[in-house]
Amino acid sequence: MALFLVGFYAITLTRKDVSMENPSLPENGKKKRWTVEEKAQIVRRYLKDHVGLADLAEETGSSPGLIIGWAKQALEGIEQTFSKEMHQQRKVLHREILEKDDRIRRLESVVSELSTENLLLKKSTGDPSAEPTLRRRRRKRS
Repeated sequence: MALFLVGFYAITLTRKDVSMENPSLPENGKKKRWTVEEKAQIVRRYLKDHVGLADLAEETGSSPGLIIGWAKQALEGIEQTFSKEMHQQRKVLHREILEKDDRIRRLESVVSELSTENLLLKKSTGDPSAEPTLRRRRRKRS
């Protein structure tokens, strides 16, 4: 409860009289979690389309300070976009992934061949484990 003097009048305010709600929070009272795509779209509109900061913040339900922070973060990482080292690293990673995919395919082929060969050897020796079983085997009780 707070007591305010206005001229000759004393005004008493309670918590019920003063709204403590934050208009920027959603109805559930939790902060909005912005996806990378949403952040990028908002920053793009701010920097590229020159949409006013206040208008953009009001339209998206964010704050001007938040948009400025995202824009600074985007501009700080811009050097990496143009660096040759980063481009080379991407090329190397792409090449490594292709090589590993190729190795996986070759190994799967070898496993398939060995499995087939193993099954044929079992059948030629009369091994009963080579035939598919329809019944479950019972364990012997001791």
